[in-house]
Amino acid sequence: FDVVMGFSAFQFADDKVRALREARRVSRGPVAVVIPSRVSESGITSVFKPVFPLVAPEALETMKGSGMFALSEPGKLEDVLASAGLTTYEDKEIDCRIVFADAEAAERAFLGAGPTQLAITNSGEAAVAEAVHAALEPFTDPEGQVVLPAWYRALLAQG
Repeated sequence: FDVVMGFSAFQFADDKVRALREARRVSRGPVAVVIPSRVSESGITSVFKPVFPLVAPEALETMKGSGMFALSEPGKLEDVLASAGLTTYEDKEIDCRIVFADAEAAERAFLGAGPTQLAITNSGEAAVAEAVHAALEPFTDPEGQVVLPAWYRALLAQG
């Protein structure tokens, strides 16, 4: 491949170093990595936060090592890239709001997400839907559109 890109992907690998080594091996050019950044300010975090208490404790432990924000902690991605033999040569943060036409569309999207499915299995769909609905309210504008602030870190690395 000329380029290998993982848009919100490598953080879900059980063995992140191995996944990035494989990306490096099959790429003639750069490996592009895009992960969420500014986790504490993210609308996505705000929506998932009230869902986490509805997830079984053992599933929460698993999510810490492999999940949406698993590489977002400062220095974590750099450590994994170095272990995979990759060096970053371009690193940008992108302001990328997530927009849904209405609350119903946003709720459907969040109810289909992996962490939410774990919560549904543990606590039932009604409880999770109620938590998601309440969490989306602050991000719903007067016209009914849901706008979630989000930032992503996009970098290019090469071995």
